[in-house]
Amino acid sequence: MELIANEVDNATNTHVLPPGWQVVSIGELFEFKNGLNKERKYFGYGTPIINYMDVYKNRGLLAKDIKGKVFLTKKEIDAYDVKKGDVLFTRTSEVVEEIGLSCVVLDNLTDTVFSGFVLRARPKNQILIDEFKQYCFSTRLVRRDIISKATYTTRALTNGRLLGQVKIAFPQSKKEQMAIATALSDGWQIISSLEQLIVKKKNIRLGTIQALLTGKIRPEKFQGERGVKKTELALIPSDWISCNFCDVMSGFSSGQTPYREVKRFYQGNIPWITSGELNYNVIMDTAEKISEEAMIKTNLRILPKGTFLFAITGLEAQGTRGSCAITGIEATTNQSCMALFPDQTKLLTEYLFYFYLLYGDVLAFKYCQGTKQQSYTASIAKKLPIYFPSDIEEQRYIVNVLRSMDSELLSLEHKLKKQRELVQGLMQNLLSAKIRLV
Repeated sequence: MELIANEVDNATNTHVLPPGWQVVSIGELFEFKNGLNKERKYFGYGTPIINYMDVYKNRGLLAKDIKGKVFLTKKEIDAYDVKKGDVLFTRTSEVVEEIGLSCVVLDNLTDTVFSGFVLRARPKNQILIDEFKQYCFSTRLVRRDIISKATYTTRALTNGRLLGQVKIAFPQSKKEQMAIATALSDGWQIISSLEQLIVKKKNIRLGTIQALLTGKIRPEKFQGERGVKKTELALIPSDWISCNFCDVMSGFSSGQTPYREVKRFYQGNIPWITSGELNYNVIMDTAEKISEEAMIKTNLRILPKGTFLFAITGLEAQGTRGSCAITGIEATTNQSCMALFPDQTKLLTEYLFYFYLLYGDVLAFKYCQGTKQQSYTASIAKKLPIYFPSDIEEQRYIVNVLRSMDSELLSLEHKLKKQRELVQGLMQNLLSAKIRLV
C-alpha cells in the first residue's frame, strides 16, 4: 500500500480533493430522529437503551457495550429502535465541544432504543461503509462546523436539521473507505490498549480506596482491636467520625452561566468550569474562558486552587452522576457545579475527593431529586452523609497512598493523550485526502 500526498491549490491555499472524492451534506445521507425520554422510575430494567455516555465513549458500538435498561411498550421500542449501521450523535451538553460526537452501531441489535440525549441518524443509502462511519464525522473541519451551528440556552444543543447541514468528504470507492478505516483502526487499537490498562489501574485504585476508606488498611499507629460501627454507607472503625456535610463544611457555593448571546463574555482569560469537566481529576485548564465583565455581571466568584467540586445537575446520566474534581487553578464554575469548603482542621479536601469518588454515585441515587432531570440543591447537599478518620494524620496517610497511585495513572493518561494526537493528525490527513492509501 502506497501513501500519496495530495496537492494544494497555491492560488487559494486550499486543499484540492482528488477525483473520486465528493463532498455532501450529512442530511443527504441520513434521516434524523430524536431519542426517548422517560421518567426515572422506568429505568434500571427492561429493554437495552443507548445513553449519552455510550456514544461519548465509543466510535463503534457493540451489544456488549450497552448497559442501560428501560421499561417500554412494544410501540415505544418500535418507534425508537436502533439498527446496525445507524449513527448516533450526542445532542446536548454543557460543553459545546461535546455535542455532535458520533458512534456507529456495529452489531445487529434486538429491541434496543436510544435516549433523549442522543440523535439517531439512519442511512438513506449504502454509500458509506460502517467501518468508515466511525471516523468521517470527526475531522477538525466537520467538528468545527457542528460546533458553529450549535444553539445555546443553559446548555449547548444540536438537532437533526443542524447536523444535516454539515458537509463531509469521502471517497466514493468503498475499497478506499475500508483502507482508511483499517489504517485508523490500527492507531485506535494502541489507544484502546492504553485505555484498558488505565481501566485496570483504576480498578486497582478503587479497591485500594475501598480498603483505606473503611479502615481495612490502616497505618500501624492506628491498628489494633478498636471495633467497628455501622454507618449509612459502610462499617467503619469505631474511632472514626460519622456525620453530615454541613457538620464539617465551612461553605457551599455554585456558579452561573454568563449570557451566551453576549459573545465578549466568552472572550476573556478567566477559567470557567462546567460539570462535563468534572472527571475525577485535578482541573488544570478549561474548555471555555470568560471575561471579567461576565464574571461581575453574573455575580461569579473565583474559587481558589484546591477547591473540591461535584456535579449537582444531570445526575440521571451515568457519566455525570457522582462526578467530581479538585481545581488545580483559580477558576469560576457554572450552575451545575457545587464547590465545598471543608474545615481543614476536621476534614482534608483530598480525603473528601476520594470519599466522593467512592460514594458519589450511591449518594446521587439516594438523595437527588427531580423527575426527568435529577439534581442536588444546597440544602440537600448539606444533609449528605460522610465519615472520616478523626485524626488528620490518618487522613493524610490515606491521601498520600492514593496520590502516588494517581501519579502512575497520570503518566499513562499522558501517553494516551500523545497517541490520540498522533492518530488525530493521521485521521485529519486521510479524511481530507491530503494523504491517500492506494
